[in-house]
Amino acid sequence: MVIPASRLFHSIAPRTLLATVASWNCRSVVPTYKPHWSACHPLPIATRPAIPPIARSTVARSERKILLAEDNVVNQRVALSMLQSLSYYATLAQDGKDALDALAKEEFDIVLMNCHMPNMDGFEAVVAIRNNESGRSTGPRQYIGAVTANAINGERERCLAAEFDDYLSKPFTRAQLAELIERSPIAKAIGA
Repeated sequence: MVIPASRLFHSIAPRTLLATVASWNCRSVVPTYKPHWSACHPLPIATRPAIPPIARSTVARSERKILLAEDNVVNQRVALSMLQSLSYYATLAQDGKDALDALAKEEFDIVLMNCHMPNMDGFEAVVAIRNNESGRSTGPRQYIGAVTANAINGERERCLAAEFDDYLSKPFTRAQLAELIERSPIAKAIGA
């Protein structure tokens, strides 16, 4: 970024200016013997590594596999870091359709499904999952926990009526997430 010197230094005291400029790394834009102030930039004090974007990602591995269906990047990062701190394997789905595709390819012990997502929300995805389960004669029922930001009266009952198995309201704590996972049948079978 190039900043004109007239804008950058107009309110700085001369002594402060000299000390500041002395700590900068200057390079010349035009080949001359004097560097141009507009091409100067401060030396980086500390560089932080870039946070990689979250796509279909996996977190720490354990015996239980969890599918997280969440569209919001911040919520994805928070939930995945909580799951990782609890030592669970987690796969990320961006919406309900992505979650259905993941369930068709792989078995998951627990599905944490956001209720309100673009393309296909959690309610539509649960209906599709339950329809697929009713068409097969064997296998356990998929344990699906509703994750929603709607903490209004009746939302829990609405989710349970839509055939979610459990309910978690955002924002939730690590302990609340652990409790939801421990209530699942697979956790009881393994003895979590």
